[in-house]
Amino acid sequence: DVYYRDMYGAEVFAPGKASNNPELPVDHVIDDDTILPIRRSRVFTFRNTAEPEAALLVGDLLITSESLQDQKHNHFVNMPVRTAMKLGGYHDTSVVISPRWRRQMEKKLPLQDDFVRLLRLEFHRLIGASGALVSNHAKEETVKAADIAFPLM
Repeated sequence: DVYYRDMYGAEVFAPGKASNNPELPVDHVIDDDTILPIRRSRVFTFRNTAEPEAALLVGDLLITSESLQDQKHNHFVNMPVRTAMKLGGYHDTSVVISPRWRRQMEKKLPLQDDFVRLLRLEFHRLIGASGALVSNHAKEETVKAADIAFPLM
C-alpha cells in the first residue's frame, strides 16, 4: 500500500507487479529462494497462476492471499455463497480454494502442480486474505480442499 510506503518507509516484497495496483513499486521481487527479514519464514511462490502469487510460511502458520481461505467461519459469506460452495463440493472443510482460483482451473492453468508443492510444507495454522484464522488442522483441511479441486491428486 502506498500509504505505508510513504508514511513509514515500508518496503514492498512481492512475486511481481499486481494488476490491481500496478503503480505500486516492488522493492524486492520474491521467489522460493528469497531470504526474508522475518525469522523462521519461507516464501512459497505459485508458478502457474495468471497473476503473480505467493504465500508466506512463518513457523507453522501459512499466510496466503487469495489461494486458500477459511470461508466456513466468515460472517461476510452469505447463504447463496455457502450454497454455491456446497454445490462445488465443499461440504465438510473450512479451507476452500478461492473462487478466483477455481476460475483459473477452469481455464486449464496447471495449478495442481503448485498445490502438490504447497502440501509438502509443514503448517498447522492458516490465514488468508479472506476468512478467519484456521488455528488447528489447517494442512488436513487444505488436503481436503485440494482433493475437491483436483479429484485425482
